[in-house]
Amino acid sequence: MTTDEKLAVPNGSGAVTSTPIALVPDDILHQVFMLVVAEAWEGRGTLSTHPWNNMTCLAISHICRYWRRFTLASPQLWSYLSITLYSGIDQLETYIKRSQGMPLYVKYTGSANVAMPNPSWGQKGVVLVDQSYRFVEFHVSEMRREDISALLSFFRKPAPLLRRLYLHAPVQLLGPSIFARDMPALRHIELSGVLLAWLPYRNMDTMILKDQLTPTLGKLLSALKDCPKLTVLKLGLLGAMGNAAIMGGMTVAGDPQAETVHLPELRELSLSSMAPVDMANILRHLVFSKTTTLDLKFYGHNNLPLELATECPSLGAIATVQENIILELIGALEWSTHIVLRSADNKLRIEWEWYEAGGLPEILDTAGFSAISFPALKHLTIIANSFRLQEAQWRQILARAPTATAMELNIRDSMVPELFAALSRAGGAEGGDAPQLVCPKLTHLKLSRLEEHMTILRGMAEAIERRALHDLRLHAIDIISRKARKRFPREIETRLRRCVSSVTVKYDGPSMDFGSLSAQLYE
Repeated sequence: MTTDEKLAVPNGSGAVTSTPIALVPDDILHQVFMLVVAEAWEGRGTLSTHPWNNMTCLAISHICRYWRRFTLASPQLWSYLSITLYSGIDQLETYIKRSQGMPLYVKYTGSANVAMPNPSWGQKGVVLVDQSYRFVEFHVSEMRREDISALLSFFRKPAPLLRRLYLHAPVQLLGPSIFARDMPALRHIELSGVLLAWLPYRNMDTMILKDQLTPTLGKLLSALKDCPKLTVLKLGLLGAMGNAAIMGGMTVAGDPQAETVHLPELRELSLSSMAPVDMANILRHLVFSKTTTLDLKFYGHNNLPLELATECPSLGAIATVQENIILELIGALEWSTHIVLRSADNKLRIEWEWYEAGGLPEILDTAGFSAISFPALKHLTIIANSFRLQEAQWRQILARAPTATAMELNIRDSMVPELFAALSRAGGAEGGDAPQLVCPKLTHLKLSRLEEHMTILRGMAEAIERRALHDLRLHAIDIISRKARKRFPREIETRLRRCVSSVTVKYDGPSMDFGSLSAQLYE
């Protein structure tokens, strides 16, 4: 068909002219259509559940006669299926027919908030049950667990072309043996809430398996060894690896030999488990680069003493170069306790979560700085909320940061006087040496969100004075006051200026002055 035949319209004089879109060559027009269809399919969510918005190619084909003939002649444009509750069976069958033998991109998106399971999901699964040999991507998300189970039960035939698999359920469900576990081309998998038996992973580049049944150590490492180009590995394991072997009827001799696995292209590594010994065993066998982003989470109350840098030299190499570390201490009454160590750029994050009342003294022996050290640490930020520690416990934490030259404290409801006492009183030293103050290289201190009771402020001033008497004088102290309506106590400021070279007090709280308040409202 010629260009003039595409979109020819009469002008005012009766002559026929071409619209600007007619100047676009067919190959470019096809690329534009492909971009529109693919982008719409990638971004499809539950907000776009109207029938006319489910299948973008259908909308494109209704623009004009030429575009309709053009789209009907391109089966690739009909291979992106976004299926919702509003998708009709006839519509799906039409798309399958028009896509001919092209690879299919299939996305089932529903709503987990519907009151009752919907039987139409099963019908929408039956339509595609014989097409799995064409699947390239397969997504299921935002549906009730009953609907997901019903839908997945239809897909039991192999999917030899499938490269990406995404299954997300709002609550945990035990998934069927999907695609007969035969997906040789699979390279990217994301599972959340849908528990699948461990698959024969090979040559993967992305594995995101959240809250999954735990494989044995040998089986996991064997799979990782078969994925040397892996770039993203995120594992959330349910249960212990020892139990996995027992449930699988496997003896120690039957499990594959645990061998060191090198993952030179790994960019992201995330592990979480309630069995710290399993975490240690996995890390012990992994080798990755210093540029890998790490996120480790230890759940439960059975934390064992671990020296993570020793268990995993690759992790130790990352910790060795960290100069800026943030320590978060969060307590939720007697329900749970969190300790988080993370780098300022969030490329390293280690969290311990404890679910036992009164466990603060014990968790300090197995979490935080007790589990890993940072020999190059210069700047330490401590954020504590409802984390009630005694002086000896604060000293235990601070003693692991001997190289810190700057410290920022954001402490709320966490027995702050005990912290100041730990900073200013010498504790027992190892090996019978004379008692020493913690953080001997500390020269800069910043205090934000400080509880500005005079008892606390006097304890702070006394701590800094005591450090000065031990020849550990601060060069600078910055105080962020939340009481803009009230001047910082002159008594405290005077005492600080006697022993600190630079004292800065800033106010970030709202002022009670009407003029200042009006200015804040209109900014």
